[in-house]
Order: sequence, then C-alpha cells, then structure tokens
Amino acid sequence: MASVSRRSIGWTVGAGGVSPCVCNTLRMVTRAVTQLYDDVLRPSGVRVTQFSILATIGRMREANLKQLEDTLAIDQTTLTRSLNLLERDGLIERSPHPDGRVKAMRLASKGARVLEIARPLWAQAQDQVLRELGRQRWADAQRRLAHLLHLAVEKRRLRRKNDSTCRRGARREELAQDAEASHGRLRELELALLGRIGFSRPVDRSSGRREGRVARDSRPRELDAQACA
Repeated sequence: MASVSRRSIGWTVGAGGVSPCVCNTLRMVTRAVTQLYDDVLRPSGVRVTQFSILATIGRMREANLKQLEDTLAIDQTTLTRSLNLLERDGLIERSPHPDGRVKAMRLASKGARVLEIARPLWAQAQDQVLRELGRQRWADAQRRLAHLLHLAVEKRRLRRKNDSTCRRGARREELAQDAEASHGRLRELELALLGRIGFSRPVDRSSGRREGRVARDSRPRELDAQACA
C-alpha cells in the first residue's frame, strides 16, 4: 500500500501546534484502500462501493433507501445514484412495498450471481490489507474509527435538525406576517365598502352605537339608492 507522507497529508497549524488534517488523511487512506479493493474485485465487474451495497441488500433480503443510508452511512444523493446504476445494470430490482412511497430494493438473479463471484475476491483484498496492517492494530483502529464515525454522524444529524427547526420557525413567522397583512387589507376593503354604501365606520361598542349602523348624513337619497343597487 502507498505510503502517506507529511507533505501529502496536509499539515495544519492549530492551537496545539502543527497537526495533520484529519479529513484529508482519512480521504487519502480511503482512496488508496478503495483502489486496492477495486483492483482485486475487477474480475467480478463491480467496485467495492457497489459490492458493499449488494452485500448489505443480500444480507437484509430487502432494504429501503433509509435502511441503506443508515447502515452504510452514505448520503442520500450518492446512494440514490448508486442504486439507479445497479438497477440499470440488472443487479437489483424494486421490491413491492405496502407503502408505495417507500423505495425497497432486493437482489436480482444477476446481482446474486455477481455477489457470489465477488465475495471470495473481496476476502482476498481483506486478507491482504489485514496482513499488512495487522489484525490487532486494525481492531484498535476500527474502534477509534467507529467512535469518530458516530461523532461525525451525530453532529451532522443535530445540525440538520437545528437547521430544519430554524427554517420552520422562519416559515411560521413569514406566514404570520402574511396573515396579518392580509387581515389589514381585508379590513381596509371592508371599511371602503361600508363607506360606499352609506354605512358609518364601526365605533367602540361602549358608545352604545351598533356597528354597521346606517349613517344619517346629508347625502341625497338617490345617491344612496345608486350605491345599494
């Protein structure tokens, strides 16, 4: 496997001094390991990312988009694109679901055959990585990476939840302002219409006058009759 130098990792200067960028380091390692798995899996015709999706669906028998997103920690856009490609190639197919809005997938016959070919190839790549890294060191690294994954996913979930809450609050405020403006316009129209047909403007009930009472002004009766017509 390719070595990772300090220059290639991308060192950053923080409060605690110089340190490598966590994100850049993980991305570089991921790219290198992914290439290794892809090379070994090439005879099967699928990449390791596709293999992971097929293996997950095969293990679950049937899986919907939300289940795959949670299990594989893949964003919905990337996952949907990958599923569409696998479906196009005839490796997976839609599975009937009581809720028509749920996109449930299962392995097609071709997908099951490809998965059987890919499994031993994946095992070869896995053994190669573990031999170079060491099983105990990988077990330790896996625990740390699992903790990092949990933190990253939880932080992203909370951020999305807060963003959604803020958007809903802003929308409610916008609707309230629109309702208030609409009420004001309707009130103005009501008063204008009352004035046109000869009604006085409503006054406080404490004055003893009824709201909407006909105004006894000096306008000619024929004008009032025209307005009422």
